[in-house]
Formats: sequence, C-alpha cells, structure tokens
Amino acid sequence: MLKKLLGTVALCVATGTASAADTVWQFGYTGFQRAETGQFVATEHHLGAFSGKDVDGDGVLQQSELSRFWVDSSRDLIGPDECKAIYNSCELTGFSYDLRSGELTFTASTVYRDEAAASHYEIVAGSYVSADGYTPTGSGSVTWLWTDQTRFEITPAPVPEPATAWLLGIGLAAVGVAARRRR
Repeated sequence: MLKKLLGTVALCVATGTASAADTVWQFGYTGFQRAETGQFVATEHHLGAFSGKDVDGDGVLQQSELSRFWVDSSRDLIGPDECKAIYNSCELTGFSYDLRSGELTFTASTVYRDEAAASHYEIVAGSYVSADGYTPTGSGSVTWLWTDQTRFEITPAPVPEPATAWLLGIGLAAVGVAARRRR
C-alpha cells in the first residue's frame, strides 16, 4: 500500500513539473533619491517583468533560464530581436532571482543612436537608474538612486520550496498508513 502511495505521489510530482509552463513575475521599485538634487521622491517608480522556469531546480532563476525580460517599458531585452528593432543595443547581464528569498539582481541597458538623437538607459537593481539623451532641441539626464526607503514588490511572491510541501504530505500519508496498519 505504501509503495503504491509513494509511486502515485512520485508520478504526480513528475507530471506536474514536466508540464509546468513558464512563470511570469512582475516587479516594481518605488521611492528613489534624485542624484542631481538629493531629493527623495516617494512616487518615483520603475516597473518590469520577466518569465522563465527554474530548469535545474536549484531554487534560483538564472539568466539562461529566462524566456523574456522587460523593464521600464523597454522591449523584451532577451527575446528574438524585439529590442534591436528599435535600439542599437540591448543588454541584460547578471540576472538572478532567488525563488525563496525574493532577491532580484540584474543590470539592463538600452542604447539608441541616429543622425538626430541618442539615448542611453541603464538600471542596476539595488543601485541606480540612469537615463540621458540628446536631440537637436536639447539634452538631459537623470539618475535615480536606491535608498533604505526604496520599496521592492514582486508577484507572484516568493514561496518556500515545493519539495518541502511534498515531503510534509508524504510524511503525513506515511503516518496515516502506519496508524491504519496498527489497528
């Protein structure tokens, strides 16, 4: 009986993980200090999303496991040439998302240049957001810095390892089977 139960549970786990689609996470940072003025702006926000699957099951989503990544209305920085259709270069480096703790790190940038204008945008999670550009009518730049007051939100929220729940369930089932046999 216990062998059948464990076999069924193992089959359910294998089926569930094999057919799982990419998960989409949406994230946002709110509240930054403007480097040029030193003023904290509680309403300044930067939003993004990414999708992927923890293929190796280590609980950390790495850049190689991503299928898409967007930040601040940019095109997909790793998708099939979407970004390069508009920008001269798009780059995502150092991406890592810990599925348990919710820690997210990355550096993303875009560069656009033509005869009349240019722009550069860069965000280093936990450090700064920088944007600058010029056109025939003027130029400008802004840098936003992370502070202790910068809030981070991500959905879906980090959850404990699914294996923990399965182990608890298997343990409870085994206790139930053992108790039933004693009767």
